[in-house]
Amino acid sequence: MAGTQQALSQCPKNFFIMFSTGRVKHDFVIKFGNLDLNQCTETNYLGVILDNKMSWSPHIKSVQKKISSSVWALSRLRRFVPTESLKKVYYGLVHANLTYCISYWGGAKNLKKLQSLQNRAVKIICKAKKRDSPSLCYNTLQIRQSYHLQIATIMFKVQSGKWTGNFNPVKPASKHNHLTRFASKDTYCLPQGRSDMFQRSLSYIGPSVWNDVPESIKTLNIGNFKKLFMNHLLSKK
Repeated sequence: MAGTQQALSQCPKNFFIMFSTGRVKHDFVIKFGNLDLNQCTETNYLGVILDNKMSWSPHIKSVQKKISSSVWALSRLRRFVPTESLKKVYYGLVHANLTYCISYWGGAKNLKKLQSLQNRAVKIICKAKKRDSPSLCYNTLQIRQSYHLQIATIMFKVQSGKWTGNFNPVKPASKHNHLTRFASKDTYCLPQGRSDMFQRSLSYIGPSVWNDVPESIKTLNIGNFKKLFMNHLLSKK
C-alpha cells in the first residue's frame, strides 16, 4: 500500500495510475476526499518511468535519449582527449544511465536500440572503425549482462541472509522435504509460470540467474563475487 501511495504521488496533480497486463480499459474516477483523481498511463518515480502495462518502454526511450546525447558528446571529444579520459566520460554519462535501477527494467525485450547505442559508445572510446566488434575494442558488460550482474548480486544477498526485501526463493530440499542431487548445491527451484511478466519478475529470473553462477564463487565475499561473476559473464560473449 505504501508503494502504491508513493507512485500515486508522482502522477500529475489529481491523477492516479493502475497497473495491469490486460487490454481492458478501466474508465472510472477515484475520489480522494473532495478531489476527483483521473487516470494516467505513466509516471516518473525517482528517475524511473513506470507505465501502466509495466512494459518499461517509456523508461527505455527516456534512457535512449540520454545515451544518444552522450554518444554525440563522446564523438566530439574523441579527437581531442585520450582514451582514459573518454572512459571516464563513458562511465559518468553512459554507464551510469544504463545501469540505474537496471534490476527493474533490464529484463525488458525492447533493448535492441539501446544496446546499439552502447556499442557505438564503446567503439568511440577505443577509436575503432565502424565495422569493428565492440567486444574486441573494450571489454565491458552489455546491457543484459549488467542486468544479470545486478540480479546475481541480489541473489547473493538473499543467499547470505543480507537481503531485507520480501523475497524467499525455494531450494530443492525444502520443496521436496528430502535430499536431491541438487540439495548439496546452492541452487533454487524455478517457480512455475508462463506469462512474460512473470518470467521477468525477480521470483523467476533470480533463481534462473543464480543457478547459472559458478559454484566456486558463491561463497566468496560480495566484492570478489561481483568481480569474478562479471569476468564469468564477459567470458561468455
